[in-house]
Amino acid sequence: MKIGELAARTGCSAPTIRFYEEKGLICSKRNFANYRVYDEVAIERLQFIADCRANGMKLSCIEELLACRDDISKTPDNIQERIESIRTQAHENIEQMHRILAFLDELDKKLTKEKSR
Repeated sequence: MKIGELAARTGCSAPTIRFYEEKGLICSKRNFANYRVYDEVAIERLQFIADCRANGMKLSCIEELLACRDDISKTPDNIQERIESIRTQAHENIEQMHRILAFLDELDKKLTKEKSR
């Protein structure tokens, strides 16, 4: 798929996709017309990057995780501690989202009750 389709499917802009490609986070090939073409792996990686960024993860950390996934021999010594730290933060984010949802549910019930009067 070309960059426009990848952008549409992932919600990432074309300049962002090119930036991530320059950083080595995603890869493309060139077709006969010299257009970049991407595969399904690029979609998965962009979704992972977007999810990480949306939850405050630094790009350097994302780069490190993807590099380890791509080549386990490049795994730094402290990666398991980093993974556990990220996992802990993810659980905290989930707990925060549950509290937000509970608040919204309570508010929705009050509004529904008020409207039925």
